[in-house]
Amino acid sequence: KVAMPGSGAGGGRTRVRLLVCAPSNCAVDEIVARVLRLGLVDTDGKVWQPTIVRLGPRDSVSEGSAACHLETKMQARAAQEARSARSGGRDDGRVAVLREADIVCCTLVGAGVDSLSALADGAGEGAGKIFDAVVVDEATQSCEAALLVALQHVHSLAILVGDHKQLPPTTKSMLAEKGGLSVSLFERLLACGHAVHRLTTQYRMHPAIAELPSRLFYESALVTAQSAASGQAPPSFPWPSAATPAAFLDVRSREARD
Repeated sequence: KVAMPGSGAGGGRTRVRLLVCAPSNCAVDEIVARVLRLGLVDTDGKVWQPTIVRLGPRDSVSEGSAACHLETKMQARAAQEARSARSGGRDDGRVAVLREADIVCCTLVGAGVDSLSALADGAGEGAGKIFDAVVVDEATQSCEAALLVALQHVHSLAILVGDHKQLPPTTKSMLAEKGGLSVSLFERLLACGHAVHRLTTQYRMHPAIAELPSRLFYESALVTAQSAASGQAPPSFPWPSAATPAAFLDVRSREARD
């Protein structure tokens, strides 16, 4: 859940337009699915459902995000305009749908689409700064050049979410790696002494498993959520130790390409 501005002086919720990105379509679709399921929480503690538009090739978007896809919303808008005897061009329809969105979700590279530039030009907002903030998930897996594509649309606030102790950006070019593109912007800011807010509660591992990475990488700061700590080991598996829910399996097999 994401905190949004609450009531303004005149009452009602202050309008904030967000750009939410991640390196991959799967990560973006996961964000969309969670916001649709849980909603967002404003500073008054009230849950609300934002208007979301998902950008990207239709065949790269999951079924869970299909209802939010730009093309889907454009078709619905065109049908509504046809019933009311109003009509607009295809490009105008794109801009109109995007203008109504509270949150636009796409991959980092997808933030370079013409539709967003057209939105800035049409609104007269100048210099492409059409969002109040950008939130980037898995930012430590993002190539710095890709992240800059999204930053061009934002006024001033960028929230980078990631873990520099895990997977780095994927660079397939040795030349790009030598040029520094294997280092994320998140890591660069960290190296410059930029303040970081660490989330210390982990939900995936049993505390007996989490203890080692916590000690090696996080100064023993990780705390295990109750939901992970109370998990019961499946009784059908012959665990080496009942006190430690971990086992190493020697899987001897041959890999084959389908």
